[in-house]
Amino acid sequence: MRWAREQGAEVHAAVAGRTLVAHQSTTAGAQQPHLVVAVPRHLLLTAAAACDTHAPFGESFQTLQREGLDELGMLTLLLTLHAAMGPESFWHAYVRSLPSSYQDPLWWGAEALAEVEVRHRRPSAGQPSHAGRRASASPA
Repeated sequence: MRWAREQGAEVHAAVAGRTLVAHQSTTAGAQQPHLVVAVPRHLLLTAAAACDTHAPFGESFQTLQREGLDELGMLTLLLTLHAAMGPESFWHAYVRSLPSSYQDPLWWGAEALAEVEVRHRRPSAGQPSHAGRRASASPA
C-alpha cells in the first residue's frame, strides 16, 4: 500500500494489507458514502497500458496484440519484463510484493480440472456417492 500511496493512490486509513480489507468501519459516523480507494490511471496495469507508445516496450506490445496475444498473455509478459528490469522498473516495488507461487485453478491443467469436476459432480441414480471425499487436484 505504501508504494501505491507514494504514486498517488488514495486509500482510506481503515484499509490495510494488499488485499484491500478494511480492519474497521469505513462509514462510522459518515452522513454519506465516502472514498475507500482511488487508483490513478497510471497505476493500472492493463494490456492497454502495455500498448501505450510512451510505455517501455509499448510498440512491441502493440505488435503482439495485432498478432493475437490475449490480455492475460500480455499482462504475464509485462510483469515478467518488469521483474527482469529490477530496480530500474517503475513497477519494481509492486513486482517484489507479489507472491512467488500460488494455487489458482486459472492455471491448472485440463487433467486437474477434469478430476475436480468428476469428484464434485452429483451422482446419478444407482451410482455411489462420493460425499465426504476430498478433491486432491493440483496444478498440472
